[in-house]
Amino acid sequence: MKTLLSRIGILVTLTLSTFSNKTYGDQLNSVGNFLGSNPRTLPASQEVTQDYNLDMLRHQWDDLHKPDFGEAFRLIDGETNCIFETKSGFIGMRGKVTQTLSDGILLKTRDVLGYEEATIFVARYPFQTVDDQIVPKFFAKPAGVFTYTTTTNARRTIKKYDYGISVSPSDEMLHAELISVSNSIANHPSVLAVIAKKEATKKDLEKRYSKAFNYYYTKAKDQNDANAQYQLATFYLNGQGCETNREQGFYWLKKSAENGSIEASNKLVKLNPK
Repeated sequence: MKTLLSRIGILVTLTLSTFSNKTYGDQLNSVGNFLGSNPRTLPASQEVTQDYNLDMLRHQWDDLHKPDFGEAFRLIDGETNCIFETKSGFIGMRGKVTQTLSDGILLKTRDVLGYEEATIFVARYPFQTVDDQIVPKFFAKPAGVFTYTTTTNARRTIKKYDYGISVSPSDEMLHAELISVSNSIANHPSVLAVIAKKEATKKDLEKRYSKAFNYYYTKAKDQNDANAQYQLATFYLNGQGCETNREQGFYWLKKSAENGSIEASNKLVKLNPK
């Protein structure tokens, strides 16, 4: 398993680019491009922050790289499920413990705003609890109904959920889940919007460089202007507004120096100290 995560870590790269869905390697590279070089963390820039659904995907990505996989894989009825998969049937819930039983807990669930909803039974909840304890969000799977005797000796039937038993996934299951989460992030509208904005900014910058290059080229050639010649040389050397061309860069630096540019003379010495 460590070898698998190591391979994934190698595949995850730092450069932001257009996401691809062609191959497994491409898919992991694509999500890595957005998340950053370390598969266990999220990008320092956090370019998309105010999006609950994307935050959930980020947490999923992070959980899958924890030693216990964030308890994302559960064994129920002899089958290993991933709680993040919609088809697995797991439901997120939170609330207050009303009673701790030998085989689970009675939980008064709460919605995202904190309002109490219904009382349910969660079987095989693995953590120690006490009555009236607030339980943070977790996932459990519907498992029929549960009948119990209340503290007033009344019989009550409520919905039953099964927490399951946390297990380590097979390499194949972990592969599949990593790809699934990476694709969800790569194709998330907020992520696509960030990429589109970056591409638009890049195109605008390229257009400006091209316009500036043409301006300095005309002035350097037709007016023999030393500053324009120096700027043109810089454009050639950096490949801004044109293809990188060191020969042309040095040519215009020399022309600029000959016309009295101290900057050009200093740059020539720096680039060619001999």
